Amino acid sequence: MKTLKEAWTLVKLEYTMTPPSYFVAVIMFAFPLYFIISILTTGEMQATIGSELFLFFLAVGIPYIIRSKHMQPQNIGLKNHISPMVAFLQTMPISKRTIATYRMISYVGVSLIYNSFLFILMYAFSPYLRSVASPETYIVFALIWICLSIYVGGFQVNIEAGYHFLTYLFFIFLIWLPVFMIISVVLFYKIYTKGLIQWMLDVSAAYPLIVVSVSIVLAVAGYLFHMRGFMKRMENVDY
Repeated sequence: MKTLKEAWTLVKLEYTMTPPSYFVAVIMFAFPLYFIISILTTGEMQATIGSELFLFFLAVGIPYIIRSKHMQPQNIGLKNHISPMVAFLQTMPISKRTIATYRMISYVGVSLIYNSFLFILMYAFSPYLRSVASPETYIVFALIWICLSIYVGGFQVNIEAGYHFLTYLFFIFLIWLPVFMIISVVLFYKIYTKGLIQWMLDVSAAYPLIVVSVSIVLAVAGYLFHMRGFMKRMENVDY
């Protein structure tokens, strides 16, 4: 309880210091996504890998990018990066668990606010989405992406404790991105054929309780995983 209370104090401090730029970001990126979906869909949502990656970028990448720069990793030499805030907190009498809890809660809070607003805008301004998904189905669909932003987007918070830039690029562009592309093409364009987005809408309509349960479990598991990874990185990095 003490850890949570101290972490929440830091979260409130960050939120008061950081302008609500995520609202501006939602407006900037929600409408391009709406036009992409409108243009690329006829009858059924024939999504492309490009539109799926763009939605992934909106839901997972933007909530982290729009945060204050002094919260994000900065180059400290020799291609090593670390968040100035994390480095500073390490010099204070604050436990590693408190720091990790603070960073995760801060990210999850921004992600929840941003993505809730994003998916509300998408549904409100996209006649196509309203025609293929009931409000109940769309809520489940949005929840999938919100939870995805936690258990996948948490990796971005994890590396705030320190990482090597070239190693990070290697894993992202030579391992994770190719794996995602291959799996997406095989599962959602060869086997299912309608794309990842339409598959999510279909399972949201057919199995809402299962989808909600699995999404929440993955979000909680991802949160705990990234918490542990964050603390491990702090132990291994020389501040």
